[in-house]
Amino acid sequence: PRECTIDIQGYDIEDETKIQSLSYCYKVKCGERLKAFSPLSPFYDFVKLSLNRKDFNIDNTPIEKDLELKAYFEKKTFQVSFLGYRNEVLSTSFVKYKSAATPPALVEDQGDFRFAGWKDAFDYVTKNLEIHSYFTRFRTSLYLDFDGGEENGESSKLIEGYTSSSFSSLPTPHKKGHEFICFLDQKGQEFTSSSPLEDEVTSLKAKYRPLEYTLSLGVYSSQRVTFGEEISSLPSQLEDRIVIGWKKGSEEITLPFRYQDDCNVTLEPIFADEYFDYEFVNGSLFIKKVLQWEKPLLDLSSLGNYAISKVASHAVSGLSSVHYLYFKQETLNLETACFEDLPSLEKVEFPFLTSKSLFAPGIFTNCPNVSYLLTGIPYKTISEPLKLKEYGLVGKESFVVELNERTKSLPLSWNEDFGTIGEFRMGNGLESLDETRLVTKGSKVLCFTPGENSYSSLRLELPHIDQEEMQFHGFSLIRIVGDSFGKVKRFALENGAVCVSNRTSPLTVTEFDARSAFLFPMRTQKVIAEKVSLSDRASEGYFAPLGETLKVDIYGATDLPSEFRERSCFANPDKTQISYHPEKLYDENEVLDYPFEAMSEW
Repeated sequence: PRECTIDIQGYDIEDETKIQSLSYCYKVKCGERLKAFSPLSPFYDFVKLSLNRKDFNIDNTPIEKDLELKAYFEKKTFQVSFLGYRNEVLSTSFVKYKSAATPPALVEDQGDFRFAGWKDAFDYVTKNLEIHSYFTRFRTSLYLDFDGGEENGESSKLIEGYTSSSFSSLPTPHKKGHEFICFLDQKGQEFTSSSPLEDEVTSLKAKYRPLEYTLSLGVYSSQRVTFGEEISSLPSQLEDRIVIGWKKGSEEITLPFRYQDDCNVTLEPIFADEYFDYEFVNGSLFIKKVLQWEKPLLDLSSLGNYAISKVASHAVSGLSSVHYLYFKQETLNLETACFEDLPSLEKVEFPFLTSKSLFAPGIFTNCPNVSYLLTGIPYKTISEPLKLKEYGLVGKESFVVELNERTKSLPLSWNEDFGTIGEFRMGNGLESLDETRLVTKGSKVLCFTPGENSYSSLRLELPHIDQEEMQFHGFSLIRIVGDSFGKVKRFALENGAVCVSNRTSPLTVTEFDARSAFLFPMRTQKVIAEKVSLSDRASEGYFAPLGETLKVDIYGATDLPSEFRERSCFANPDKTQISYHPEKLYDENEVLDYPFEAMSEW
């Protein structure tokens, strides 16, 4: 039997549009029925077959010839559920394939959150859908940080229940010298009425613009300045007059300063010729007289931009308010009695003074209360350095002498006959001190301290001495030479000092205190004392009693150091009373670089 061809084309029954995806072609033997036709689609349901606009029942009709049939389908119906804030079903819509679903007409606010739309599209439905709602915060609490400004006396403010509709009613904080611009969110973005409200509490910080003002310099000039701007320089000369400072009203301005007035300001110059009688010598200043001065500090380094090179005799006289003299020059010429009758003067500093300076003897007259001198080594003639006693100052137990960083060495017997020095600070520039430099003739030095960067060895000749105490702080090497030590009741080595002596006669003291010293090899020289205090790091020594007994305290140990036992360091063991103290009086972690080679040379 011959075959018959059956072509079936699908159509939408509503508008008879052709459905390309629903097209079929079958071949059957003529006279038989088509049994294979069973159309399935995820989007359409089969309705009927049609031949020449008449319904065609393919199940009961034998096929006798080739046929072209139309298959009519209708769109499937899908369920679209719209979900609320907590995924609850707000409404359900049944929608034909390719049609749009209808959402609920009203979605209510949920607390501080408001419906803002739907997360999924539903205008072209092709399957069952759950459409999730999208909510945004529309109400929050605002924490406003006025960042140095204030509003009604408050530096910050909490606004509860804020919505974008109340943006225009936000406060405008006021900050001295500034104009408010806006509030910034935590990301640094400007906060506006359309800014999203993402948190329960939104923190904002005020942003300002500093304002400009006019700074007038007397009647001479003016300049525009910004509030808070640092003013680092002002004119040092006006109409051939040296300016040494500026005043705002009665307040003297110290440079640099920040402009902190929210108004225009006028500064008045302080002219040097109101306070000093001076003249120019080769481009620098010669101070002839200080006419008046009411402040504790008198800085004679410069006037304006002109360095002071010389101070005349009697130039600084009778100023009861001056407590502190300061000079930052490297070279300076001072005449006799240039500083006189200064009863309140306590402190004098020449931090950069070098040996190129010329000081006449007796530059200080009747300045009895000076207790601190920072100096270099000036000369009184081209070839002769000025000694300490020639300054005209009076030594006492509270007197501190410190050498500046420019001082590399000391002249011979520099401190001789000065009197009492409470503390001698070597300074950070001193490279060495030998026995000819520091002496005790006519001078008592109660305490020696090395500089942080200076050579930390000290050689001393100590004749003619009679004092209660002598201390050495932090030296690596101390060499004591000479035949006559004199009288010292307490000889103290502190903070890691090393004592080395090649004396030809014993060191006689009432108390030898080395409880915090690391080492003190005394060679074979004898220390004669009533009391000796040692640390457990004592390496050697030779001690004898000054009276009937020698009392020895050893710190950081419960037994005699092995080196002491080996060397038999006590001249009279039967007259020696030893006590042990377990506590250590030094930092065990401190490492000192001892110059052992230098010690061996000594």
